[in-house]
Amino acid sequence: MGVEMKKILSLILGVNVAFTTGCALFEPTEEFDPNVLPPSAAGGVTDVTSQVSTSDDDAEQRPDGRVVLGSSDLELTTDRDMKQIVGLRFKLNVPQGKQIQDATIQFTADETDTVSTSLKIYAEASDNAPIFKGGDNNISNRKKTSNSVNWTPPAWNNRSESGSGQRTPSLASITQEVIDRPGWKSGNYIVYIITGSGTRTAESYNGSTSGAPKLMVTYSDKVVEPDPTPPPEESPLEFGYTGKAYDPLVKPVYDLGYRDGFASVDSDKDGLPDSWEIAYGLDPSNASDSASDPDQDLLTAREEFYAATNPKDPDSDGDGMPDGYEVIYSLNPLDSADSLTDMDGDGYTNLDEYLKQTDPSNPLEYPVITPVTYSVNVVWEAPSARTDGTTLSEDEIASFTIYYGTSQGSLSNSVIVDDPTLRSYKLEMNNYGDYFFTVTATDTNGTESDPSEVASITIAP
Repeated sequence: MGVEMKKILSLILGVNVAFTTGCALFEPTEEFDPNVLPPSAAGGVTDVTSQVSTSDDDAEQRPDGRVVLGSSDLELTTDRDMKQIVGLRFKLNVPQGKQIQDATIQFTADETDTVSTSLKIYAEASDNAPIFKGGDNNISNRKKTSNSVNWTPPAWNNRSESGSGQRTPSLASITQEVIDRPGWKSGNYIVYIITGSGTRTAESYNGSTSGAPKLMVTYSDKVVEPDPTPPPEESPLEFGYTGKAYDPLVKPVYDLGYRDGFASVDSDKDGLPDSWEIAYGLDPSNASDSASDPDQDLLTAREEFYAATNPKDPDSDGDGMPDGYEVIYSLNPLDSADSLTDMDGDGYTNLDEYLKQTDPSNPLEYPVITPVTYSVNVVWEAPSARTDGTTLSEDEIASFTIYYGTSQGSLSNSVIVDDPTLRSYKLEMNNYGDYFFTVTATDTNGTESDPSEVASITIAP
């Protein structure tokens, strides 16, 4: 008796973010730490994301203390009447001393769950949280932050859903507590620990690399409150200079505080002439603003003054590299031509090195080319009857086989899905073009069904 296979329901195309245009993925070395560079050189607010990327970065601790790694899903927090603790570990590129504006974890539903659920989320009080291990109580023995966040998620009604209902409330308070630790530095790892009651079942790294938990953080500079003590009253300043008006586009702006032979007054004694501060919107009566970085380019206002760069423009010469980056690596922040030169002679321009956060002064640190891949998600329905009309239960299905190729008449590639509970599978394609797919089911007696209808999809470059 044959097995009647239902048609493929849908094909969902996704593109993996890996491009090969002559630049490369960066592997840090001891000589160069890219995490000292901001992810974005413009604006006062920065967004960073991090996703669970190994099976050692998400884990479940059973009631007996045993820690399970490599599970195909994450139960938050009750699994078959066992109340467990879940741990998630993320690399976080946020420098110490920044202000966390928002931090959330985005889950992807692996199952539909509607039971009332109440969760509590802590962070691990650690400068650089280690990976999870299978030893007893490896999650619960970790020191927790003094703050915690409560989460009462709504019902999860659809598998593979990844929206606001699967997103935690803001975890800014507990994230702030970690990055304020004296030993924290950008690129260290942070762990979140989830306890509570009820059940919400999410994708794990082993269940779906693309659906694994993702941390999204927004941060900015901390606002320094001004001294509440009013400054003493002084006589109004009288400027003796009556020459031409200051033009902020003129470079170099000053020669160590002089212009047209005039020594400008420096009221707050911060090393910045009053006229320069006024021209760029700084306060000539507030000495602390000389240490500020208004354009987030890694140079303080005083450093911008001596470099003759614009403190309101993170890239004064418009060559794609922040002023601070150019100063750090002895490039010229006022000459856009150096973006196309190759300082270390490794075949990549200085701009290429900045964009991929490699060291432009180290020829031994060269790019690693990674090919572009395309991800296709094949989704199907399981058969419920045999060809003779008798019922086929799900327990009688042993596996599914996906056949695919670049033409409908030649489906020469195949992959066996040996988990009969799955109804979707991601295939990685190395090239764009037309692809065709069909699926069969095999029962526990080894009988393979007829193939489903052929479905196709076009991947555009």
